[in-house]
Amino acid sequence: MRDDYGRLIKSEKGAVGPMREGGDMFGGRALAVVPTKTVSLYSGLVKVGASGLVNVPIDVPDFNGELRLMAVAMSPSKLGHADRALTVRDAVVADVVLPRFLAPGDKAQAALNLNNVEGKPGDYVATITASGPVGLAGGAQTIVKQTLAHGQRVLVPVEVQGRGIGVANVTLKLTGPGGFAVTHSWGIEVRSAQLDIARDDTVAFPVGANFIANKTLIADIVPGTQNVALTISAAHGFANVPGLLKWLDKYPYGCIEQTTSRAAPLLVFNDLADLAGLPRDAGLRDREQKAVDAVLDMQNPSGNFGMWGPGSDADPFISVYAIDFLLQAKDKGYIVANDSVRRGLAWLKRTASSTSGDDTARAYAFYLLARAGQVNVSDLRYFSDTRGPNWNSIMAAAMTGAAASEVGDRSRTTYGFERARDIAFKANPKAYPGGEYGSYLRDVSAATALAATSGMGTLVPAFLSKVEGIDMRLNWTTTQEKAWMLRAAYELTKQRTKLNILVNGQPAQPRDGAIRLTPNYGELERGITFLNKGDAGVWRTVSVQGLPASPLPAVTNGITLTKATWTLSGSPADLANIHQNDRLVIELTGRLPNNYARQVGLIDLLPAGFEIEQVLKGDEGKPYNLNGTLTELSLADKRDDRFVAAFTLGSRYSYGDKKGLEVQPSFRAAYVVRAVGVGSFVAPAAIAEDMYAPGVMARTSMATVTIKP
Repeated sequence: MRDDYGRLIKSEKGAVGPMREGGDMFGGRALAVVPTKTVSLYSGLVKVGASGLVNVPIDVPDFNGELRLMAVAMSPSKLGHADRALTVRDAVVADVVLPRFLAPGDKAQAALNLNNVEGKPGDYVATITASGPVGLAGGAQTIVKQTLAHGQRVLVPVEVQGRGIGVANVTLKLTGPGGFAVTHSWGIEVRSAQLDIARDDTVAFPVGANFIANKTLIADIVPGTQNVALTISAAHGFANVPGLLKWLDKYPYGCIEQTTSRAAPLLVFNDLADLAGLPRDAGLRDREQKAVDAVLDMQNPSGNFGMWGPGSDADPFISVYAIDFLLQAKDKGYIVANDSVRRGLAWLKRTASSTSGDDTARAYAFYLLARAGQVNVSDLRYFSDTRGPNWNSIMAAAMTGAAASEVGDRSRTTYGFERARDIAFKANPKAYPGGEYGSYLRDVSAATALAATSGMGTLVPAFLSKVEGIDMRLNWTTTQEKAWMLRAAYELTKQRTKLNILVNGQPAQPRDGAIRLTPNYGELERGITFLNKGDAGVWRTVSVQGLPASPLPAVTNGITLTKATWTLSGSPADLANIHQNDRLVIELTGRLPNNYARQVGLIDLLPAGFEIEQVLKGDEGKPYNLNGTLTELSLADKRDDRFVAAFTLGSRYSYGDKKGLEVQPSFRAAYVVRAVGVGSFVAPAAIAEDMYAPGVMARTSMATVTIKP
């Protein structure tokens, strides 16, 4: 069957509906498993014989519940369909009703459900076992003996506990009269009540100096969750490839810029993984195709992109950036619709030729068009000759030079990159006009990568010298900066620098200009010793990421955040005395100390006993006695284990001195939860952060919530 209806509407004229709910890419990765089982089976086309009857075997997995059987029949001249409910169950229905997830330290009251629908009456024995990070209150197993009459149903409480981190398995075996025996199992994830932390440190490593890396580096990290990268390089700035890759991989937000910045390095991930000493990712291609699809889903009919989805216009530079990623992905064999490429290239041509556009976006557009063989060379030369003297953007100059290189214009290639170098040397990094997404570091990183690929490698040392004084730590660089830093790092693998470093007394072999180790817990426990035996000082970078081993304290850094839990009548809720089926309102409020423009992300992990019913917006908080109007959210998502949202706060993009009083913009977000599980649960902290300056963040305190029957 074919659906041709979409072909009747020109893509450029189709209205796009607004998107409020986001996907699992935003706010961090979804739970790996949930105890609820979904069955969806498809037979494909089946030929019907002359009798008009056909047998279609259905292999139904372990499942108790109701399915809907649907059939569509067709002939050259007729079409029909029918459906009916189909109950699938054992004679005695037996299952364990589990929470959707747990956190370490949780004690949840699950329910053993036994329903003797049509089994024999008599004595039944249920044996429950758990493996992995879930334990049972009674020990290795819980045994329940129950006499069941015909048609009788009972619920027996069974306590399950979160005892680690990972995916666990809960198994139920039920035996009874007449040889009755069934076995069912469910996966359940124990996820941390805290998000990953990341830190890195780059310091000079002088001649004759030694350094010992041991388990003190990860003393505050949950064992098994640590990612440690040790790098020694002669060049400062782009050595922390493992840390950058891991940070981006765990980054929890997902607008068009963030999605692209996370996905772009994946195009060369296995090359970068080899460079960083990380294992190659066998599942990379499927994950990267999903990232490509996610970017395509945000494309507008006109060829550019929306910030959180189609229907709005992202910054022109970001749209060019997304098209760059899609073109590279298509070149590497990923599935990118030709129509999407066509619309993207058409939009690039309009952007490049628009004299009112931003020079950086126009230069980037010229570069991509030149790379695709569709640039108007006369327009490119005119742009370089007329706009070049006025440039104050390192990237605009470097992109124009790279575009000229693609069409074989060496004089303008040299001019563009020398202008980029001159701008870099004259600019004040703190007052650099980067706009909402740019920065001095991003543009120098881009110029470094482009120079290395455009035959201007002689200028690379000059660009590298300008980042030595910049704070390039993971928590103080944006997704844009990290993506371009990785691009520069990849291109710099062609540079070769002599190093003489002993690792545990043995000479280490430099690889692509650096020595990189990713030690496991055992290696750190034994200790790794580095000694610089060379004749020049080098740089040492230590990068650590993982789940915190103890509760992190509340913190305020450039933004405030308060979390309050209210009853429906507007009174403060007593978290030690919540009852099952109670509905509560979670309110998140805060403010900025100034009016700097911030794109803020909110993440509020749920206690395992709560389930989100509704995200409130506009004046919807008034019936719940919330004061004030709720902040308009760019995106909001109610997930199995968290509430996530994004919004813009502030309006000033100049970070210079501001005289007089300044507005301190505030925000308010809220959602309604229902207490669905009985037990004692960790109540995680809420986090607010500037998605483009992760060091600007606030975190509330953790707590405990007790839900009673």
